[in-house]
Amino acid sequence: MLLRPPRAIAELGMSRTQFYEAQRLGLITKSVKIGERAAAFPANEIEQIKRARVAGLGELEVKALVSQLHAQREAMAAELRAGLKGGK
Repeated sequence: MLLRPPRAIAELGMSRTQFYEAQRLGLITKSVKIGERAAAFPANEIEQIKRARVAGLGELEVKALVSQLHAQREAMAAELRAGLKGGK
Protein backbone atom coordinates (compact mmCIF):
# COMPACT_ATOMS: atom_id res chain seq x y z
CA MET A 1 0.00 0.00 0.00
CA LEU A 2 1.17 3.51 -0.74
CA LEU A 3 0.48 6.54 1.42
CA ARG A 4 0.23 9.99 -0.07
CA PRO A 5 2.25 12.61 1.86
CA PRO A 6 -0.60 13.98 4.02
CA ARG A 7 -1.43 10.46 5.22
CA ALA A 8 2.24 9.57 5.86
CA ILE A 9 2.67 12.82 7.81
CA ALA A 10 -0.41 12.04 9.90
CA GLU A 11 0.75 8.46 10.53
CA LEU A 12 3.99 9.76 12.02
CA GLY A 13 2.26 12.48 14.01
CA MET A 14 4.39 15.27 12.62
CA SER A 15 3.76 18.65 11.09
CA ARG A 16 4.47 18.98 7.39
CA THR A 17 7.60 21.03 8.17
CA GLN A 18 8.86 18.46 10.70
CA PHE A 19 8.23 15.64 8.24
CA TYR A 20 10.20 17.16 5.38
CA GLU A 21 13.00 18.22 7.72
CA ALA A 22 13.21 14.65 9.03
CA GLN A 23 13.28 13.41 5.45
CA ARG A 24 16.08 15.85 4.62
CA LEU A 25 18.04 14.53 7.62
CA GLY A 26 17.60 10.92 6.48
CA LEU A 27 15.13 10.01 9.23
CA ILE A 28 12.32 9.21 6.77
CA THR A 29 12.55 7.39 3.45
CA LYS A 30 12.35 9.22 0.17
CA SER A 31 9.03 9.19 -1.63
CA VAL A 32 8.41 7.13 -4.75
CA LYS A 33 6.98 8.61 -7.93
CA ILE A 34 3.53 7.26 -8.71
CA GLY A 35 2.76 9.63 -11.53
CA GLU A 36 4.10 12.61 -13.39
CA ARG A 37 3.26 14.97 -10.52
CA ALA A 38 2.46 12.57 -7.71
CA ALA A 39 4.50 10.85 -5.02
CA ALA A 40 3.78 8.46 -2.17
CA PHE A 41 5.49 6.53 0.60
CA PRO A 42 5.37 2.74 0.99
CA ALA A 43 3.15 2.08 4.00
CA ASN A 44 5.44 -0.67 5.30
CA GLU A 45 8.35 1.79 5.46
CA ILE A 46 6.32 4.40 7.34
CA GLU A 47 5.16 1.66 9.73
CA GLN A 48 8.74 0.52 10.41
CA ILE A 49 9.87 4.09 11.05
CA LYS A 50 6.92 4.61 13.37
CA ARG A 51 7.76 1.42 15.29
CA ALA A 52 11.40 2.50 15.59
CA ARG A 53 10.30 5.82 17.08
CA VAL A 54 7.94 4.11 19.52
CA ALA A 55 10.75 1.73 20.53
CA GLY A 56 12.89 4.76 21.36
CA LEU A 57 15.59 4.20 18.78
CA GLY A 58 18.04 7.05 18.47
CA GLU A 59 18.63 9.22 15.44
CA LEU A 60 21.60 7.16 14.22
CA GLU A 61 19.60 3.94 14.50
CA VAL A 62 16.66 5.41 12.60
CA LYS A 63 19.03 6.68 9.89
CA ALA A 64 20.47 3.16 9.61
CA LEU A 65 16.93 1.77 9.31
CA VAL A 66 16.10 4.28 6.56
CA SER A 67 19.29 3.31 4.70
CA GLN A 68 18.33 -0.34 5.02
CA LEU A 69 14.83 0.37 3.68
CA HIS A 70 16.30 2.22 0.68
CA ALA A 71 18.67 -0.72 0.04
CA GLN A 72 15.71 -3.13 0.12
CA ARG A 73 13.90 -0.96 -2.43
CA GLU A 74 16.93 -1.03 -4.72
CA ALA A 75 17.26 -4.81 -4.38
CA MET A 76 13.59 -5.27 -5.21
CA ALA A 77 13.92 -2.99 -8.25
CA ALA A 78 16.97 -4.94 -9.45
CA GLU A 79 15.06 -8.22 -9.11
CA LEU A 80 12.14 -6.82 -11.09
CA ARG A 81 14.45 -5.48 -13.81
CA ALA A 82 16.22 -8.85 -14.06
CA GLY A 83 12.88 -10.63 -14.33
CA LEU A 84 11.76 -8.31 -17.10
CA LYS A 85 14.97 -8.83 -19.05
CA GLY A 86 14.78 -12.59 -18.56
CA GLY A 87 11.21 -12.68 -19.88
CA LYS A 88 12.09 -11.24 -23.29
